[in-house]
Amino acid sequence: MTSTDLPDQFVKNIVSLSGDEGRAWLNRLPGSISNLEARWSIRVGRPFRNINFNYTAPAESADGRSVVLKIAPPINETEILAEAKYLRTIGGNGAVRLFEESRQDRALLIERALPGTTVAKTCRDQPLKAVEIATDLLNRIRMQAPIDQADVIRLDDWFENLERCFGTAFPSEYAARAIAIYSRLGSAASPQYLHGDLHAENIVAFGDGFALIDPKGMVGALGFEVAVFLNNFHRWIGERRDKLQLLTTAVRKFADSTGLTEQALREWAFAHSIVVAWWIFDEMPEQYDDEVVQSDIWGI
Repeated sequence: MTSTDLPDQFVKNIVSLSGDEGRAWLNRLPGSISNLEARWSIRVGRPFRNINFNYTAPAESADGRSVVLKIAPPINETEILAEAKYLRTIGGNGAVRLFEESRQDRALLIERALPGTTVAKTCRDQPLKAVEIATDLLNRIRMQAPIDQADVIRLDDWFENLERCFGTAFPSEYAARAIAIYSRLGSAASPQYLHGDLHAENIVAFGDGFALIDPKGMVGALGFEVAVFLNNFHRWIGERRDKLQLLTTAVRKFADSTGLTEQALREWAFAHSIVVAWWIFDEMPEQYDDEVVQSDIWGI
């Protein structure tokens, strides 16, 4: 593999987030892949074209299994470790399995879900079918937060980080509302072990059913898990004439499935949208484009 094999947006994201350290990591990447191929007896193909922040490529093991190699850049040490712990904990129940982990290389070898078609693609003309699949999977993977919380991402930390926005050019009125929502709803919720990135691009066809990929491995309130899906659903369905009706129905279906109120889910979706907007503003300012206004759709 050479640097020319890497998707342009992936390279842009790595450099945007970590500058010279990211460039150096990209230059070392071919050697890292070769070392892991030898250690784990795998043959790695070209990277997936839609990768954003982690190098991810299909591979084949010596015994013919279809697997995925994932290597994290030197951006956030916790994220790749949290993903590995979550996959170990869930053990293939609703998500792909973890086969190998190299903490020093920030690398994972993961089961490849085949045929692997995303729900975003298969349900493009039936968006509410995607909601049904997501609610079914969410009920399957729900679990209490682990007792040992090493190698997890804490949702509390994300909202504490949002407080850094005050005194910057980030719209403070949006942030204040999001923090107030989290203070009220988050404190009242029993902590759960969340996938943390549940949406239609991370739900893929696997055998006769569906499985989740790319977990964050978070500890936090269940409402946040739903909020991730709702905000991605909002962007995914675009500017359809029936957009508001679809969003209302999606909120209702998740409320019926989780026992949370529709109002609470809308508030969670608002708060999640602001956290994501702040992350872009803070860590990739050149890519920030007034993302806070996306939260207006929830009427909070």
